[in-house]
Amino acid sequence: MAMLTEDAPLMTEKGQFKGKVAIIGGGVAGITAARVFKTQGIDFTLFEASDNLSGVWSQGYPGFAIQTPGKLYEFPDKRMPHPKDFKDGFLIKQYCDDYVADHELEDSIKLRAE
Repeated sequence: MAMLTEDAPLMTEKGQFKGKVAIIGGGVAGITAARVFKTQGIDFTLFEASDNLSGVWSQGYPGFAIQTPGKLYEFPDKRMPHPKDFKDGFLIKQYCDDYVADHELEDSIKLRAE
């Protein structure tokens, strides 16, 4: 990881970030951050401690689901399949996995990271 010092700034003269970013956690926020960094051309690695992405949605119990309207869980550039409200948790996990595949993020993700 790059460290910010006067001798080694993290920005180029053109204002572009030149370090490497570590994203801790492969839940919805971590997946979204990975997509943003990739779009911006920033080198990153997403570290997830478990075997799966999607945070709490990767494991659950029978009948677990989101308890709010689905639009609150949508990625900004991928609509949630209909009906989107109060979706089953396992469908949210699949939605997250599909998003990772759609944006080809797999190569920058380390599962079972400790």
